[in-house]
Amino acid sequence: MALGISTRTLIFFILIITLFLYFLFSLILMFVTKLFKLKDTTYKTAMKVTLFVIILSFISGLLQYFINPSPFVFDPIGFLFLFIVGFLAIWLVKKQYFLDWGKAVGVGVIWYVISTFISGIILFILTFTILS
Repeated sequence: MALGISTRTLIFFILIITLFLYFLFSLILMFVTKLFKLKDTTYKTAMKVTLFVIILSFISGLLQYFINPSPFVFDPIGFLFLFIVGFLAIWLVKKQYFLDWGKAVGVGVIWYVISTFISGIILFILTFTILS
């Protein structure tokens, strides 16, 4: 038991957070596409793109853990996987929304920055809620 929480409870908690972040990140992508005035700004399209990126991130995380399970902050393999997932996410945005590379990178980067900032705040709050 970590932090007095059973493994089953921890897994359930992680799945709930992942599901919540999936819907939140889809919403953020939808707003970013509206910001860029794209033709297809539906929540359904944003959900498809976000689901693909979450699955890629999960697979990337598993591969990274099995290749190098070290707890060090600087991990070149982790940066490589991050780059690959980021590139594939931008490529998917490009294909799904029929964009050129410049606009796809803009949408992808803004989506990433806003999502990272918001998930950082959520994880910060959850960490101090669980630890206290």
